[in-house]
Amino acid sequence: ENGTVQTDTEKAVASVKGISYSTLQEAIKNAKPGDTVKLLKSTEGSGIVIPEGSELTIDLNRCTYTVTSAVGSTGTESNGFQLLKDSTITFKNGTITAGAPAVQILIQNYSNLTLDNVTLNDKNSSCSYMLSNNNGDVLIKDSTITAPANSFAFDVCWGPNKGYPDGTQVTVEGNSKINGKVEIGVWGDLTGQPDSKSTLHITGGEFNGEIVVDEALKEQAKEGNVSISGGTFRDASGKPIDVSGYVVPGMKQDDDGNIVVDTTTAVAEVNGVGYTN
Repeated sequence: ENGTVQTDTEKAVASVKGISYSTLQEAIKNAKPGDTVKLLKSTEGSGIVIPEGSELTIDLNRCTYTVTSAVGSTGTESNGFQLLKDSTITFKNGTITAGAPAVQILIQNYSNLTLDNVTLNDKNSSCSYMLSNNNGDVLIKDSTITAPANSFAFDVCWGPNKGYPDGTQVTVEGNSKINGKVEIGVWGDLTGQPDSKSTLHITGGEFNGEIVVDEALKEQAKEGNVSISGGTFRDASGKPIDVSGYVVPGMKQDDDGNIVVDTTTAVAEVNGVGYTN
């Protein structure tokens, strides 16, 4: 129909509803709301913009997609994937890697995004951020994000004056492994703005890297915008990092960096989480 359908299975790298395409980009372009795009083999290809209003699942199918060129706003193309707002997108079961120095942010996210059993890494050590979240609800579940040394695995960034007043709400859970720094940040001027709507909730996972909170958001972070009820927190060398200021009541951080039930304050426990009433 569109010049991209492949009947040659050797050339097909992705499919939608049984129709094969020669690139992941073309498969995503031709997917309808609610469709699942399936990667058929490990491949490399261009960066991809997923437009506003999309509703897609991208099943990486235990394969790897290597991004070899960047996309983004004209003149500042630095994204591997750019996921635009008012979209709901799930990546699952595979790996996305930055394979070109031009890719400085592997996933630039403004959508409601789920990473389910996904690995993000960088072959060239060029990424400043593996995942940058500026808008939407984000769930990182049973996934591994590995940033280059001194770079950010992901951020939670508040930028209301940039057209994203709802902020971004990030949850990390399950057996996720976050290798690299995590940033709670500000994008642009916050003059005249209400309290930040950007939040980070951590219920589990292994964190190997510091949590960096912008000075303007430190009080809000301690008041609940950052909440931790599970997980392990260490720096790149394996030394425990103190995140006790963000741990929810009924839990505490032990000497090894683990978040555990605080038996001195918790009166009840559900699924390993302590509660004070």
